Amino acid sequence: MMDHLEEMKGTEASAKEAAQNGDFDKLQKMEEHGAEIMNFKDSENQDNSLLHYAVKSDNLHLIKFLKGIKQVDLDL
Repeated sequence: MMDHLEEMKGTEASAKEAAQNGDFDKLQKMEEHGAEIMNFKDSENQDNSLLHYAVKSDNLHLIKFLKGIKQVDLDL
């Protein structure tokens, strides 16, 4: 059984879903609870991070959010 902190960290799938829905509050909370959302990989393509997803989907708001949450390697 998952404890509250683990549950609040979320999963890679929940991070991608939050990104798709523009739910930046959820992504922020995941990060605050210890999730390394910048390291999450897309289950369909393990080489893709949330930043890759943001660029491929032309989601400028997500790119700005991810850039602001941590120092992002834009050469990723």
